[in-house]
Amino acid sequence: MISRFLSEITRLYPLQLTIACSFLTLLACTSHHSTNDPVKVIQLSEITTIKPPSGPGAFASRLINQGGKLTLSWLEADTEQQSALNGSSSRFNWSNWDGHAWSGTETITASAKMFSNAADRPSVVIAGDGTRFAHWLEKTNSAVYGYDVKLARYSEQGQS
Repeated sequence: MISRFLSEITRLYPLQLTIACSFLTLLACTSHHSTNDPVKVIQLSEITTIKPPSGPGAFASRLINQGGKLTLSWLEADTEQQSALNGSSSRFNWSNWDGHAWSGTETITASAKMFSNAADRPSVVIAGDGTRFAHWLEKTNSAVYGYDVKLARYSEQGQS
């Protein structure tokens, strides 16, 4: 019964589950103590639900902790741009968590060729100087492994 419940929650709320697990992992990893220190027990008195910045149908989410700053990236259907091939297109978006709220959603790219699989999800990382690096997959042909990994670098001056 528990297995079925967890399976259903994972299916219905994949992005929210990713965020919740990442926050709990971050919380667990922030305690630094030596083996001689007594173990501190932290009781969570309240769990707050945080609405993700993504739209309905978002998928392939990735939450990254970069020096205590959280960056969330995801794919979602692009209703403004439709593909002549299969009628669908995706946008690759990202947002930062400042500890209180998500920053505005920014779109990295949109394409009808973009996709994700279980092993390869797009991501965004931010270097110490603020430069962002993003990668995603795009199909090049109909073969199973007919795709390229796209990489982009963004700075204050724009994409390069």
